[in-house]
Amino acid sequence: MSAGQDTARKYWWEYNPEELRYVARYTYDDKADNKIGRKTRDLTKDKTLFAFPMAVGSIWAYKSFWEDGAIKGDSETDAKVVAYEKVTTPAGTFDAFKIEYRGFWYNRTAGGSGRQQRTIRHAPEAKRGVKSELKNSTNHGGEHYTEELMEYKPAP
Repeated sequence: MSAGQDTARKYWWEYNPEELRYVARYTYDDKADNKIGRKTRDLTKDKTLFAFPMAVGSIWAYKSFWEDGAIKGDSETDAKVVAYEKVTTPAGTFDAFKIEYRGFWYNRTAGGSGRQQRTIRHAPEAKRGVKSELKNSTNHGGEHYTEELMEYKPAP
């Protein structure tokens, strides 16, 4: 589970380790009956957040489709692995590929769009992204999110 926090909410990601990809994001709600909150992003249509085999210099196109409540959108970015480095998170220190994504996001419900810059550190040991930073910009400002892996327990 990885967790993040923006100015309004705490959330966590559901990750499919067999497919090596995120499939959903939930807004945390400790009062919810299911104790995990409500699904606010469905990423089941995404396929190429990470491209394997991964190596410094690898490049690929990434298209994301997302839903956040009644709002739907997508993003189109180019990804490039720019380094292999150590990264420290609350879950520990990992050797990770540093991947930079650059492109645009589109809000298909409200009609907005803007630039997107994202950096993810993918740790082969954890088989997932362990640290992420996302910046979305518009003519009126933008959003900045950071996420880190909070806990990691290798399978026995």
